[in-house]
Amino acid sequence: LQAIPLLAIIAVLVFFLIQASGDPLAEAAANPRFTQADIDLMRARLGLNEPLFPHRFVTWLIGDDWRLRDYTGDGVLDGYGSQRGILRGDFGESYRYKQPVAELVAQRLPNTILLGSSAYIVTIVFSLIVGIYASLRPYTIA
Repeated sequence: LQAIPLLAIIAVLVFFLIQASGDPLAEAAANPRFTQADIDLMRARLGLNEPLFPHRFVTWLIGDDWRLRDYTGDGVLDGYGSQRGILRGDFGESYRYKQPVAELVAQRLPNTILLGSSAYIVTIVFSLIVGIYASLRPYTIA
């Protein structure tokens, strides 16, 4: 029961740390090919024109496929959202690779597990050797 408020606090902190990383459209705003109307349209499609809390937080957490959204920025609700939220396994789409983040994580997970388990095994072996050596020579430096 104590874990519920802790998970809520962690979720809020993670969300605000992600948002503190900066404006995802800052690079587009500096590009002369994009007009202000283009940037405003991208903001509307990404949901960046909505208030940070609670709208964007709720969308990040549980998605927006249950509510109508304005994708064109004209004030008219265009349709239901397409994001499912992190609680339902939707981590969104990578801006860089144009692929779902879950697929990118799944591609890199085997190498990550291999590297982590290798480091763990090396650590265990090294610590056992040092521990046995230290137990055989108590009260000495070497």
